Amino acid sequence: MSLPIYYLLPLICAVVAAFSTMLLKRAMDGGVGITRVLFVDNWITFFIILPLWFFVEGPLPWNHMHWPVITSLVAFGGLVFTFLSLKLGDVSVVTPVAGAKVLFVAFFSLFLVSETVRGSWWVGAGLTFLAIYLLGGSGGVFRKQNAYAILAAIMGAAFFALGDVLIQRWSADFGFQRYVVISSALIALESFALVPFFHAPLRSVPVKSWLWLTPGAILLTLQWLGLAYCFSYYGKATAINIVYGSRGLWSVALVWLIGPLIGNKEKHVGKKVMLRRFLGALLLCVAIALVLLDESELTITP
Repeated sequence: MSLPIYYLLPLICAVVAAFSTMLLKRAMDGGVGITRVLFVDNWITFFIILPLWFFVEGPLPWNHMHWPVITSLVAFGGLVFTFLSLKLGDVSVVTPVAGAKVLFVAFFSLFLVSETVRGSWWVGAGLTFLAIYLLGGSGGVFRKQNAYAILAAIMGAAFFALGDVLIQRWSADFGFQRYVVISSALIALESFALVPFFHAPLRSVPVKSWLWLTPGAILLTLQWLGLAYCFSYYGKATAINIVYGSRGLWSVALVWLIGPLIGNKEKHVGKKVMLRRFLGALLLCVAIALVLLDESELTITP
């Protein structure tokens, strides 16, 4: 079986995203507010990405500078809603629900890029939506308690989906390295708008919380770079996001397997709730397999 890198890389990113989200959630549970976590995450992202600038050659396309500006604003909106959902809800709920991004990507791709969305991609997107419903919970107190978190996760998914399509459309012509560096720099600067909402200064963040916050932010940045690379060089934003949607599967698995080791207590929500989340995760696997098997690059040999 030969698996194209533009599917293998997002699959790896999905695992890293699920784990980094758990670490950031742990930092929030340790008393670090969402605004400080988001501020630190954005600046760590910028410093990690900054070295890419030194591999850029040629003049800067000033006439297209509005491209990374627009992308940074869209991404910042996605970050705000995503971190808000993480603060309000469980990792094993909001991470799978964020998989709704694939539906928004398919929609935006029809209008913003010259990409033909295959029939199997729409079926996969539909199965992903059903998986989100199962993973996010339905009916009863559980759904009500997570309603705001689910709404915030969906809003974050919409913003990030638009950002993915914009990266696919603009970054190759602008230059991938300079595009992501400028975008991340702008996001870091935009983060100063969060400072008035800090409940306490950064220096008051407990040392123990930095042990969760720092690696969580680093891993989140690395997986975002992997995704951005795929969108820029390979396109296929809809299919790539269906594969990346498997982070919902990994979030449920990691919460169950290693959650208690890092202080995550979601495993104790009950067997019925976890079973519903696993069923949703299984449905995500079906959606991913459907897209992969429809690709002409995927060949199976004895």
